[in-house]
This record gives sequence, structure tokens and C-alpha cells, in this order.
Amino acid sequence: MLFLAQCTFLLPPITVTGAKTAAEKQIIGDQTELERDVWMISSAKTTSEVTIQTDSKDTTLKTVDENSKTYKGFAILDTFNPEMLELKKDGVAGENNNGLLSNLLLEKNIEIAPETQQKYAPDNGNFSKILLETIKQINLARNYIVEGYIINQKMINPEFNPDKNELLKSQKGRYQGSSLKGEYIQLDDGSWIKKK
Repeated sequence: MLFLAQCTFLLPPITVTGAKTAAEKQIIGDQTELERDVWMISSAKTTSEVTIQTDSKDTTLKTVDENSKTYKGFAILDTFNPEMLELKKDGVAGENNNGLLSNLLLEKNIEIAPETQQKYAPDNGNFSKILLETIKQINLARNYIVEGYIINQKMINPEFNPDKNELLKSQKGRYQGSSLKGEYIQLDDGSWIKKK
């Protein structure tokens, strides 16, 4: 005990930084995918619990429903956006004239390179699954966003009664406008062209 009383401990200097060490980069990577996933999960949980106090119980439920559909749609878009961009770059997905994403392997008048067709062939494993699931999820997300918009507008104007498909179609300009040069877009007459 007497020995410990007379000892002094020297601690090495510690520097706290926000940067990752080389070991951390090797173990968890330089990307922030985990942080993004955690943010999305916490955001989805937070938005699903939103309530707005009003005199009408019905209005509160509609507002919560609108928020959950809208946020869910944007979360899905954020999640599948990298895959969608890759599919559009490969020429196997394109923006159709109805405001949705289309599988171009199913289109007869589009020439797709044989190696790309082979890459996304159903018997070639994950790439075919990624193609189908990404198109399904992107279109689902776009539908959620339109449904949320309709609910929101009906709260403001109960007479508002749009055709959901027409609202989706009205968004085609936005989606086709965000397509990059060389990606496929569908004209109003149904033909597909590469964006210039």
C-alpha cells in the first residue's frame, strides 16, 4: 500500500478527432452506410409517431397517414437511388411516360448489348433480382409520395378528387428531366429514346 502512494502515473497525451484511423477504415470502411441506415430507421420511427392535435380526430389520422406515406416514399427512394442510377446507366431501366421506372429488358424496340443482357439475365443471380426489386421499390415509393400528396390536399380541400395515375404521369417531366445524357426516356407516343 505504501508503494502505491508514492507512485505517479504518466498518461500519454490523447488527441480526440472526428477522423477515422486507418484501422477503423479497414474494419468499418470509409463510407457512412451504417450511419445512413441508422438515420433512416430513426427517421422512419419518428415520423410514424407524429400526431397533430386538432378538434377533428379524423384530420389527425389523415395527417399522420400522409406523413408516414410521404416519408416512407422518400426513405425508399433514398435507399434504392444508387441501384436505380446504376440500372439507368446500364440501359436496363428507363423513365417511362407514366412517371414510373420501366424494365427495358421487356421492351422489344430497345437494343441492349448482349453482355448487359447476360449480366441481368434471370439465371445470372443477383443482378436480375436487383433489377426487379429496384424497379418495384422505386415505383412503390413514387406511389406512396402521390398518395401522401392526395391525402394532404384532401385535408385542405375535401372536394379534391384527382386520378392518382394522372398525378403520377404529371411527374414524368421531373423524373425524365433528372435523367442523365444517354439514359432512356419514353416519349408520349410510347417510343424510347436516349436522352441528349
